[in-house]
Order: sequence, then structure tokens, then C-alpha cells
Amino acid sequence: MNPKTKNIIAWIVTVLIIPLLASGVAKMVDFENPETSLTMSAQFAAYGYPIWFMYFIGVAEIAGVIGLFIPKLRILAASGLLVIMVGAFVTHLIAGDGDIGGSLTFTVLLVAFILLRKGSRLATSS
Repeated sequence: MNPKTKNIIAWIVTVLIIPLLASGVAKMVDFENPETSLTMSAQFAAYGYPIWFMYFIGVAEIAGVIGLFIPKLRILAASGLLVIMVGAFVTHLIAGDGDIGGSLTFTVLLVAFILLRKGSRLATSS
């Protein structure tokens, strides 16, 4: 694949990852999910996580998405988000709540992002 095409695909994948920013903000404001009528803090508590962890994940998601746009931090940011998404996938799988689609989708997108950007001179430029 030529570098220009690879760069365009990487930017498309980046745009598809941006909704994680909303997920981070939802955790920071303790958003109530209209489908479940549960706040984020209630969901984290139901999964057995302390409330501080919700805020930590929220900040990490926001910082991670911002980091995708900083050339020298792109791979690190995507790797951190990937760890969060794998953790979310495992959490939802163990909880059996069937809410694995989002975390699985973002996991695939983040792997694609890393593969497209890693080792590319475009990973640290443009």
C-alpha cells in the first residue's frame, strides 16, 4: 500500500475512534444511560470497580483520543486506549451483559490504527 493511501486510511480510522471522547466525558459527568437508567458510577459499581476507577478511565479515554492527534504520542495513545478497550471487553464478557459490541469495535479500530501508523514515517509527521 502506498504511504499516501495508508495515511488516508489511518485518518479515517482515527475519525472512527473519536466517539471514545464522548465515552470519556460520559464517565467524567457520571452520565445516565437512558437504555438502562443506570449512571456510569452505578455501572462501574455493578462491575465491582471503585468509583475513582471510572474517573481514571474517563480521563484516560479523553487523553488517549487527544493523543491520537499528536504525532509523537499517537502509538502510545492508541496502545493505552487498546488496553482500556480490551479491559472493557473482558469486563462486559464476564458480566454477561451482552454489551461487548462497542469495546470489540474500538479494539479492532485501535489495532488497525496501530498497524497503519507503526513504523510509518507518517506516524510522527503530517
